[in-house]
Amino acid sequence: MKSNKHFTTFFSVLLIACMVNAQSWDEFKQDMRNSGQIGINLWKSMISPSNEDLKIFLISSAVVVTSAFADQSIREWTQENQTEFGRDLFSIDRVYGDTGYMIGASALMYAGGFWGKEKKLKSMGLLTFQALVYTGILTVVTKEIFGRSRPYTDDGPFHFKPFSFKVSNRSFFSGHTSTVFAFST
Repeated sequence: MKSNKHFTTFFSVLLIACMVNAQSWDEFKQDMRNSGQIGINLWKSMISPSNEDLKIFLISSAVVVTSAFADQSIREWTQENQTEFGRDLFSIDRVYGDTGYMIGASALMYAGGFWGKEKKLKSMGLLTFQALVYTGILTVVTKEIFGRSRPYTDDGPFHFKPFSFKVSNRSFFSGHTSTVFAFST
């Protein structure tokens, strides 16, 4: 659980550093309250989506379900056509898709902006942190709800065991991909 260590270390250092003086501590507490409110608003929008959000959700769901039919053939093609260059290129996800590293990077941006009085950098760090935390929660919940088998199990793309709480049934959707998109956005 390397990621959890990174998160704990960066968050602890940031928290201690912000507690140095009362004004900084108040600012940090307000940032965390605002982050919580964003989570509440996100939850409200999920349980009571607008018509526009519902339309986007339905279209996206249709694309995901349709693409699932090509999943096995894409997997086979990529396995048969691996190259050293491709392996090297896509190995970037060991760092860039790792939630611990990304949360650490957002904490560093926040801390740099906080201490350097750079509002844009601090805001970017906070927004990135929020995106990673809420995306992470949604990713884990979705993986458990669907329980789709991972490719290495050879159970096929349509094998689901919801709420099994096993790593082998957490294929949908990709945590690395959601982390990269949350951080990059």
